[in-house]
Amino acid sequence: MLKNSEFEQKLSILCTCKKDFDFSSISTIKIGPKCKYYAIVHSTSCLIKVLKLCKQFEINFFVVGNASNILFCGEYFSGVVIRIGMNKISFSNNVLTAFAGAKLPEVLQQCLKRKLSGLECLAGIPASVGGAVVMNAGAFGGQIADVLNCVYALNINTLKVKKFSVLEYLPKHHESVFTNNHNYVIIKAEFCLTQKSKSFIKQSMLGFIQKRSTTQNVGLPNLGSVFKRGDYPFAPAYYIEQCGLKEVCVGGAMVSKKHSGFIVNTGLSKARDVVLLIKKIQDEVFSKFGVQLEPEIIIVGEENEYK
Repeated sequence: MLKNSEFEQKLSILCTCKKDFDFSSISTIKIGPKCKYYAIVHSTSCLIKVLKLCKQFEINFFVVGNASNILFCGEYFSGVVIRIGMNKISFSNNVLTAFAGAKLPEVLQQCLKRKLSGLECLAGIPASVGGAVVMNAGAFGGQIADVLNCVYALNINTLKVKKFSVLEYLPKHHESVFTNNHNYVIIKAEFCLTQKSKSFIKQSMLGFIQKRSTTQNVGLPNLGSVFKRGDYPFAPAYYIEQCGLKEVCVGGAMVSKKHSGFIVNTGLSKARDVVLLIKKIQDEVFSKFGVQLEPEIIIVGEENEYK
C-alpha cells in the first residue's frame, strides 16, 4: 500500500494524473476497461521520467494517442495508460514538424493557413499525428509516407530517441515499421510539403471529407476500417458483404449496414463481442474465398481472446 501511495505521489508531480479512469471515455468505439491510472505527459522528458517511474515500481503501462484505432480488452487495467500530450506544430519553409499529440484537424488547418499541400488525404481522420504515423494513415490513394521526411521515436527499453529516415519507416498500406511494434513511442515527425493555393488545398480537403462522409460515416461508435487492405483482389468490405455478414451482430457489436469494413458499437458492446465478431468474419471469409483478413486495428489488454 505504501508502495502504491509513493508511486501515485511521484506520478502526480510529473504529469496530469487521474485514478480509476474509464478508457471508454476516450475510445472512439466507446469500449475499454477501467484503468487504475491515466497520465497525460506534455514533454519528452516527462514521458521518459514516467516510464522510468513505471519500471522502478514495476507498474504496467500502455501508451496511447487519440485512441481511435485501439480495442482495449478486459474489465480492469491495473497499470497506467499514458497519453501523449505533446502537440506543438511548427514550420520551416515547406517543412512541417508536428509532435505526436497534435490532432490531425489542427495540423491540416495550419497547413491550409500556410498554403502547404500534401496531407489533405488525412482530412476527416480522427487521429493524432503519432497514431497516424504508426499506421501510415491515408486514404483514396494517398498516405503519410508520400510526404514523410523522418520520424523521431523513443525506445522504451533504452529511453533514447532515435531518428528514422523514410527508408527505415518501411511503409505499406496502413502499416509501417512501428505498427504492432510496442518498443517505440512516436515523439514527432517531419513532413516535406508543397506550396499550393488555398483554394486548391481547401477543395482537396473537402473532397476527401465528402468521400469519407459518403462511404464511412456509419453513425455509431467505431474504430474505422477493421481489416487491412492486403494484396487480395478486392477490399475487405467486398468479401464481408459477399458472405452476407452486413448487420450481423455478436452481442452489442455489429457489422455496419453502411460500410461492411466497419464494426460498430450499437450501445452495449464489450471488447469480447468485437473480438468474436472479428473471428467470425475471418472464418467465413476464409471459408468462402480462401482470403485471410488481417486486423488493421490494434487489439490489446487483459483477457485478449484474439489469436
